[in-house]
Amino acid sequence: MKLGKTLSMVAAVIIAAVPASSAMANQYEDQIMYQLRNHQNQLRGYRMDDYEIGTLRPGERHTLNATLNRGDEIVITGACDVDCRDIDLIIYDDRGRELDRDTLVDDEPVLNFIAPYSGNFDIEVVMYDCSASYCYFGVALFSD
Repeated sequence: MKLGKTLSMVAAVIIAAVPASSAMANQYEDQIMYQLRNHQNQLRGYRMDDYEIGTLRPGERHTLNATLNRGDEIVITGACDVDCRDIDLIIYDDRGRELDRDTLVDDEPVLNFIAPYSGNFDIEVVMYDCSASYCYFGVALFSD
């Protein structure tokens, strides 16, 4: 991350708590963290600045916020558990305009993004296809 760049992720919506045993939750969270670390290994020269792991039901959305400076180059990746077949990422500016999206039918979306100006950007995670009542997901932000 470049000096002076502030990157923070703040949950913009609250995800309802989903009851699960601690061992099961940790297993899924470990699976997501493993995938996010694999993304980091593939992104040579980039480091993981921040990440979030949570749960979403099929069709639910979750929004994260990133504060970026003009010209900041970041990569945003998503991951989800074995019950998930499709998760999407969309980034919006502070006026709600869509700037980029990965809505391919897959479970590892990637956005390569250069901030067009300094400000706040919303990253929306969409659990498009989950074969269980809820799925674990993860989102990571990487910078060079």
